[in-house]
Amino acid sequence: MSYKKNDKVVLKLGGHLLSNATGNFNIEYLKKLTPIIEYLKKSVEKLIIVVGGGQIARQYINTAYFFSRNNSSLDLLGIKVSHLNALLLSIITNNPPTSIPENLQDVINQTSYRNIIITGGFQPGQSTTTVSALIAEAISADLLIIATDVDGIYEKDPKKYPDAKLLTETTIDTLKKIFDKSIIEAGEYKLLDPYTLKILERSKIKTIIINGKNPGNIIKAIKGEKIGTLIKT
Repeated sequence: MSYKKNDKVVLKLGGHLLSNATGNFNIEYLKKLTPIIEYLKKSVEKLIIVVGGGQIARQYINTAYFFSRNNSSLDLLGIKVSHLNALLLSIITNNPPTSIPENLQDVINQTSYRNIIITGGFQPGQSTTTVSALIAEAISADLLIIATDVDGIYEKDPKKYPDAKLLTETTIDTLKKIFDKSIIEAGEYKLLDPYTLKILERSKIKTIIINGKNPGNIIKAIKGEKIGTLIKT
């Protein structure tokens, strides 16, 4: 299935895609990403992009951790960085906002006059993946794309187990078994956390997990090509 102009798409971009392990922005990646976003602007009616904090947020959190172990405060640092990432992406894609949405109501309000919205985190204890799922549910999105640094969902961690098998399709029940024991700590979120799974289960939004290191994979997901992991709800 390919998507039409009147469709609504939510794209979650992991912050680690925008910057490298040292915290420097990946300029070459951003150069490849911007025409993809331009294509999406012309291809769908509404596009909401949720950006994570990535390695830059991790550096802030690690520094603050020497002085404070308050996870809510540390999470606020990560949220502010995700908003900066969202503002950066807005500027380089020629979509400067009047303000970066800070909560779900802000996003809903902006959908009435903007066809592309870029945002970050909302509140402590909540991953930006959860934010993307909440937004997808609130606007009755046709598709939620979660772009990360792996090819999709594996039966076990592919970074630890080279023999891990990619799941081209999976169910919420299977994902619960894989991710339900995730611990929510500041700046440390698994690919899918329990909050996100609950939202996907109740909203039944079509969701695809893809490797976003090649931005062209986003287009493949939009066009309905077989890529990554499809979550059957």
